[in-house]
Amino acid sequence: MLPPPSATVAALTSTFASTYSQHGASLVRAYVATYWPRLVCIAGMQLTAAACDLYGPGYVLHQVVTSVQTTTSTGFDGSSTLWLVLSLFGLQITSAFVKAHLRYHIELTGIQFSASVRTLLFESVLHPNDPSRQQTKSNAADVANLFAVDLLQLMKLTTSLTMMWITPVQITVVVVLLHQLVGWAIFVGVGVIVLILVTTSCLAASFRGYQRNLLQRKDARMQIVHDLFGSIAMVKLNAWEEQFLAKVTTLRHLELVAVWKFLRTFWLLATCMLTTPVVVTVSIFAAYTLWLQKLLTVATVFATLALFRSLQDALIQLPAGLTGLIQCMVSISRIQREIRLHATTVIHDDYSSPDDDDTVRDNGDNAVTIAQGTFAWDQGDDVEP
Repeated sequence: MLPPPSATVAALTSTFASTYSQHGASLVRAYVATYWPRLVCIAGMQLTAAACDLYGPGYVLHQVVTSVQTTTSTGFDGSSTLWLVLSLFGLQITSAFVKAHLRYHIELTGIQFSASVRTLLFESVLHPNDPSRQQTKSNAADVANLFAVDLLQLMKLTTSLTMMWITPVQITVVVVLLHQLVGWAIFVGVGVIVLILVTTSCLAASFRGYQRNLLQRKDARMQIVHDLFGSIAMVKLNAWEEQFLAKVTTLRHLELVAVWKFLRTFWLLATCMLTTPVVVTVSIFAAYTLWLQKLLTVATVFATLALFRSLQDALIQLPAGLTGLIQCMVSISRIQREIRLHATTVIHDDYSSPDDDDTVRDNGDNAVTIAQGTFAWDQGDDVEP
């Protein structure tokens, strides 16, 4: 039996850290540069699985129903129908095999990426280049939220990315197959889909802002709770319980308001996408019968409904992939900001020792003399000029 592949975190982190530094300290670019061969393999497996899933409703079902419905002098053509069913069975087995490996590679990529970023973040917080930032910038509550919430979101990045590109491909193929069945009536459904997608884009933009606001409210509440428990003796000594309770209650109320806005937008987004297949189906059948004045046959109805089921699955995956990708990008920006914060250090250019000939001399009692020095502070610091 072959030994399992090595998945040591140290080796993964070392490779990812070098790639991260080579690509401008960007987590997204480092992710693509590190895992692009596996992402290409995942894309190929997704296309194979999607083709196998669409073979049944897109071709086999219509042919079988037409063969059963049509009465000819030769009778029922059982041989061709049997071959269609056997081919569908074989492709379904292939689809199950490919989907199992697809799920494995997606989860493996998410776990490895999350572990690499987790180690990178932990090392940057544990060993900052500027030790003074441990007290002035490093926030225990913020770091705890990054580990508890944001790092878990990174495991969904591969799933969200794959869903975001394969879903439009599936929708396009299904629309083409539907056009072969119901003709120009499909463009009525396409118009409905475009209208719903525009609405979804507006809701997705609001969803991103509400999620960022929710995480900021959570950070503020965790910070005051951390300060409260860190100085509980002083709070008890000065009888500040009521003041801290009022402050925590206020922050919790603001967080609950942010949670309500976040969930409300999520519900609107999900409802808008979940009702799309029903609205599209009704609009297409209405246009096919009332506008084109055509008769709906059994084969057309069954094949169209089967394709609409595939369209429904794709449209259900679209909001899930969109919201997951938005959450991942927000988490990546928060983690990357924290890593860059601790990676910032003081740079000493042209340092000279007292033994150098070009050392700046001073006649006073100064221990250190700096000539032509440049000083700056971060934009995030609350420093008055």
